[in-house]
Amino acid sequence: MPSSILAPTSLSATELDEYLARGWRPLGQRIYTADFIQLELGEIFSVVPTRLPLTSHLWSKRQRKLLRKNNQIFRVKIRSAEITQEKLRVNEQYLLENPTKSVEELQIHTEFDGRKIFNTLECAVYKGEELVAFSFFDVGETSAYSKAGIYHPAYKGYSLGTYTMLLEIEWCKENGLQYYYPGYISPDIPLFDYKTKIGEVEFWSLQFRKWLPFTSFDNTKHGPLTLILDHTEELQKELEVLDYRVPMYQYVFFEMQMMQKGIYKLLEQPFLLLLHCPSPQKCWVAVYNIDLAVYECWVCDFNRMITFFEQIPQGYKLFRYVLEQRKLLFRTETVTEFLLKTRGLISPNQQNLSPREY
Repeated sequence: MPSSILAPTSLSATELDEYLARGWRPLGQRIYTADFIQLELGEIFSVVPTRLPLTSHLWSKRQRKLLRKNNQIFRVKIRSAEITQEKLRVNEQYLLENPTKSVEELQIHTEFDGRKIFNTLECAVYKGEELVAFSFFDVGETSAYSKAGIYHPAYKGYSLGTYTMLLEIEWCKENGLQYYYPGYISPDIPLFDYKTKIGEVEFWSLQFRKWLPFTSFDNTKHGPLTLILDHTEELQKELEVLDYRVPMYQYVFFEMQMMQKGIYKLLEQPFLLLLHCPSPQKCWVAVYNIDLAVYECWVCDFNRMITFFEQIPQGYKLFRYVLEQRKLLFRTETVTEFLLKTRGLISPNQQNLSPREY
């Protein structure tokens, strides 16, 4: 699914394993899934879960060298996670150079609304008595998820981010775990590529709902953003052949469903085709559902959270309204079926493509 988040009151180690095996991942002390991230307004990228099978894992020469070298310099403690003043000080320095890679409120990693649902461990790295790096990882029955790695910038020459990941993997192997989950990567940007270098990782395939070797990853076939854009553009082209006007919009509010607490259902697709605006505060949109591999036509209302913003100078035009899904008009597996359904509901000369507030 594009995005979903749960905040259970409890979660067993086995249940965490099951969620991780389906492409979900911890967020602090919650569990969520998402196919896209938006780093800045209009900058939407695919995310693809990864994992490292541990039963067949072998250390590379470079990894063994890093472990051997740093083990002679630093001492390491792996224990139950807790937030301390020394961690807050290291994190403060880390944020100065990496403002998007951590958060000020470190306690989100260890509790949520006073609840602790994961067995969260920490890997603390010391130079003498000084804490220079730490990481947090959640441990299930047979798997573990690495969710934060933070180090003091004065020691960045020691590859401490990679070092704590290798220490986590080492601990997992020693304790008989089968899988290590380093988090998602993005085929659209190189920001998370380091996660693919820890060993023979696998990726979660949306199409087949299973894990495949990362060596077989093809962005044109497996990248969520590429898939949704290709299918949406194909539908747009075929509708225009029939004289329908169907502008494509980038929908930057696709993550709001994950954050809102109302009973209403908000649109979760990052791109849409505008088909018709039959009345004020209402529109029909066409989207491609990558989870079900189908095209959908929805009647949507303008949600009360109407937002205005400046259009970005490049890229797709941004849709200005938060959309609440009210009624599924139809769903089809093929473009041809979608065209037939559309012609049965509205003709090109009946379209109105001007969204109206009143």
